[in-house]
Amino acid sequence: MKISYFAVCFCVLPCLLFAQDKSAEPTADQVLAVAKQAVAELTGVELVDGKDEALECVGPVYSFGEPGFKIASGTLWVWTRNGIQRPAAVLSLATIDVRRFFEFHSFSENPLTFPILGGKWQPAAAWQPLELPNAPAPAETEQRRLSQMKLLTQRFKSTVRVIPGDRIDEMRILPTPIYRYPNTTKERDGAVFVVSRDGDPEALLIIETTSKGWQYMPARLSGHVPTIILDGKPTELSYLMGPSQPYFYTFRLAGTKESPIPR
Repeated sequence: MKISYFAVCFCVLPCLLFAQDKSAEPTADQVLAVAKQAVAELTGVELVDGKDEALECVGPVYSFGEPGFKIASGTLWVWTRNGIQRPAAVLSLATIDVRRFFEFHSFSENPLTFPILGGKWQPAAAWQPLELPNAPAPAETEQRRLSQMKLLTQRFKSTVRVIPGDRIDEMRILPTPIYRYPNTTKERDGAVFVVSRDGDPEALLIIETTSKGWQYMPARLSGHVPTIILDGKPTELSYLMGPSQPYFYTFRLAGTKESPIPR
């Protein structure tokens, strides 16, 4: 589906106006309806063997808000491709003061082309899993594997380096996944977990099975810099961002008609 810049603005602007007009006080249903309109106008296309294949949007899979960070409303959305359990990409939509943030991260094994607000997000293949050592063999049943994943999250801790200022804040990994792979098998199962700072998703963690055991991939979902710590060993996530990077964000100012502000 091809979309115009003006079509996106038409859908996104009402939500931005909610953030600008404090007296409007939209209901939760109104906020969700506007978010769904905004997401409906975004199209993900995965490049597979030179052929374009559309992605399907699922969500919202998670909702959040944090007055301390001035987040009036936020939602997470997942893009999937038929026959592939792992999500290709995750989007966070959040209204902060008079700005509407669009934050993306790719988990795709292939390049993506994603039209967004008159521009494009085009990350290269981004799936870079790490082995999860000293883990039990994946269980035979779907429910028991989910229990194993929840237990495995307890081995992880996380902090975030707040920019500017380099303050270090503690985060926590929420025990209930926001997305569980469909049509799972013992060798192909997994889930997506939120890494949260006081209610604000700053990172994501995928834990999944393989034919040899378990693997994981942490992903940044923040303009700050998260660190994921497994069994006491820290891994700071890449600080790189932009239209060609696995992590990308952009935002619009409420009530303006100018082009989106790239970051």
